[in-house]
Amino acid sequence: MKRSDILFGIARVPVDFVLLSAAALSAYALRVSDMVSGIRPVGFEMSVVQFAPLAFGVSALLVGVMALSGAYTLRTAITLLREVSLVAITVSLAMMALIVLLFLSLTSFDSRFIVVAGWVLAILFVCVGRISVRAMRSFLLRTYGIGRTNVLLIGSGEEIDKAKRYLSALGGKSVALAGEMPTPHRELIERIIASRPVDRILMVNSYQQRDEIVRVIALCEARGIQFSYVPDVFGSLLVEMDFDVARGIAVVSLRPTPLDGWGSVAKRTVDILGALALFLVFSPVFAAVAFAIKWESKGPVLVSLTRVSRGTTFRLFKFRSMVDGAHELKSLLASYNERADGPLFKMTDDPRVTRVGAFLRKRRLDEFPQLINILKGEMSLVGPRPHEPEEVAQYADQHKKVFAVKSGITGFAQVNGAQDLAFEEEVKLDRYYIEHWSLKRDIAILLKTLWIFLFSPNGV
Repeated sequence: MKRSDILFGIARVPVDFVLLSAAALSAYALRVSDMVSGIRPVGFEMSVVQFAPLAFGVSALLVGVMALSGAYTLRTAITLLREVSLVAITVSLAMMALIVLLFLSLTSFDSRFIVVAGWVLAILFVCVGRISVRAMRSFLLRTYGIGRTNVLLIGSGEEIDKAKRYLSALGGKSVALAGEMPTPHRELIERIIASRPVDRILMVNSYQQRDEIVRVIALCEARGIQFSYVPDVFGSLLVEMDFDVARGIAVVSLRPTPLDGWGSVAKRTVDILGALALFLVFSPVFAAVAFAIKWESKGPVLVSLTRVSRGTTFRLFKFRSMVDGAHELKSLLASYNERADGPLFKMTDDPRVTRVGAFLRKRRLDEFPQLINILKGEMSLVGPRPHEPEEVAQYADQHKKVFAVKSGITGFAQVNGAQDLAFEEEVKLDRYYIEHWSLKRDIAILLKTLWIFLFSPNGV
């Protein structure tokens, strides 16, 4: 899912809260106005200052009910009529729940006018808000291309014509054709991706060149591109995925990971809150580590190393655990690599590691500055470990699945003995995590990491 889809989806929550609060306050203002109170005098004693907290609380309750009712789905294909209908239904359900709550609580506030007026105004205000968000999104799409999905088509014949009609049905300018080719060809696709943005690959004639299709899927996983295809009759019987159906064409979209939509929002929220909490709790430890590093050897306290996450390079921060300029000495130690089964370098008694560095590595304290990378959005608390570009250059296709999510300080492989596993086994654990991601699994990994950090003699 594109970042703009998620941002606009998130924006609906505070917008709805503000508009629901405005509807409640407007209903109150209308009730105490001369026009209405002149017809029926006000029968309750509650100032607007007293009413405002109630309005905000009720608005939060309504937002919660709407969330449970599916009003904040991040599907972009929902029509305006369906969205307005969903808003009307969910707001009505929430108001019914509120009426029952007021009845059961035997509250002294019994203005039926405010409840009914608030009900009507809430539907009206929220619908106007949703239309406004759609209008803003449409403006940004038309003017700046924000939110546009660029699709590369693969196939030929009548099927490719159907696919073009399918793309047209998805929303006109919201979908752009990035190119087309008659048969899958990974190297050509790589050149296209290098020259223009590609968000989705849609392939028809899925019965052809299946070995090459597997290579294309691996490329999509590594680059974060959505891969979709039109299955043949046999394939449609086997697949257990949701179909997008438009104008007579069934499209299956592969999901390399369930980490998408609100799941990615929840994970990012945990990352930010967790990183800030760890900074506060361990700041005295960080100060002591910095002093020990400077006391033992010359060089900076922190080092920034080039690593790869989600297929792109970034600068990873660590406490310096080696002598200054250690990376330049790595080539001299290549013959001592103990991880001959894969691209990673490991040496038990690496002469570049300082005494303080050896302790930091054993307890994994050298990794804590990566909290900075987390706050910058380059890493996550949980995910596959990031590796050096020269190591990543040696990855086979099956290894590149680790780029489907952000790299992490800890991960499923790390809490299951990655330091003692062969590289292929480590990748298998990372792939399992990516394909079976859940927030519950992330929290379990973090708790297990904390347990190992505190009580294991070998650290994480």
